[in-house]
Amino acid sequence: MTTVPHVISGFGLGGAETMLVQLATRLQRRGHRQYVVSLKGRGALADALEKCSVSVTDLAIGSALGGIAAMVRLRRIVQATAPDVVQG
Repeated sequence: MTTVPHVISGFGLGGAETMLVQLATRLQRRGHRQYVVSLKGRGALADALEKCSVSVTDLAIGSALGGIAAMVRLRRIVQATAPDVVQG
């Protein structure tokens, strides 16, 4: 089983976000652990991921100082999940 955290800037209703939902949910169903980290907000698509047992974390970056704290949190997430690859 592979572990893949996906890092995305935010969850607007765009094509990249929609494709990420499709990719992560399909890989999750095939037994590959999926995690999604959003840098700037959850949005409606985060709920769709969570319904398919894909974990979603919102780092809520709102400022430069918040960005530094978010990168520390992202590093901890990557270390905790021990991924095979990080997709961004």
